[in-house]
Amino acid sequence: MNRIDIALLVETWLHAGISDDLVAVAGYFTLRRNRHDGRSGGGVLVYVRNGLPCELLAQLGKSGMEGLWLLYRRCIMPREISHTLIGALYHYPKADNGKMLDYLISSLDTVSRQHLQVGIILLGDFNQLPDSQLCSYPMRQLVTGLTRKLATLNKIYINIANWFKKPVILPGISRSDHDSVLMAPSACPKRPRRQMLQQCRRSSDLAERHYSVTI
Repeated sequence: MNRIDIALLVETWLHAGISDDLVAVAGYFTLRRNRHDGRSGGGVLVYVRNGLPCELLAQLGKSGMEGLWLLYRRCIMPREISHTLIGALYHYPKADNGKMLDYLISSLDTVSRQHLQVGIILLGDFNQLPDSQLCSYPMRQLVTGLTRKLATLNKIYINIANWFKKPVILPGISRSDHDSVLMAPSACPKRPRRQMLQQCRRSSDLAERHYSVTI
């Protein structure tokens, strides 16, 4: 199997008494968001391969939600994408759906205003969170199989689906009752059709004209 660049674990049950050394994996640096409201359980843990150009967006993690946001950018990016935003979330079953959706949309808006051509990968355990707002952002939910018994709880929302293969569902890790989900990049992605607006003025026609050119 090819190397994994980023791995996400949710509902980690980590707390301040468990040091990073105990969950470290060689070749990766660790990012974690523990639950801080006194309840046990929850938490998000992300492993990022050393050398991968990912920046932690700490300002988006100050809401108290169980989530981490990373901004990925190489020196050379596809012309359709300036950055890739990676959101890792855990939405526990009895959490406030409206509050989580407000947080997600607000976070996506914040980054999208700063980077107009941002690619978005939002993944994690969403439980029963309604996703009509996310799908109309617009994003697609790519996981179609069952990930826990008869439910699909572990999901991936994305606006650059053409760059990746269909996610594969694998057995769970250790004693987890959730299956794992693996998403790999496509070797030959279908390049999206992009439209570019050009303005043209002629001496015989002072009215502004727009031409749609497919690249």
